[in-house]
Amino acid sequence: MLSVWRKAIPRIIWLFVILAICFYNSHNLWVRLFGVAVVIIDIPLIYFEEKKKLAKKDETDSK
Repeated sequence: MLSVWRKAIPRIIWLFVILAICFYNSHNLWVRLFGVAVVIIDIPLIYFEEKKKLAKKDETDSK
């Protein structure tokens, strides 16, 4: 599980950079809430995508 998170860290960092830009450039509450929603929704998606890639890699390595 830790290796999955290690692979996902660069993408998660980019999400937080985008969130920081949303907060810095906008005084509109809806833009800020949209940025937070994107981060909350995308982190589990990144995790499961990396987990699937790792499982596929392990499957091909075992053959």
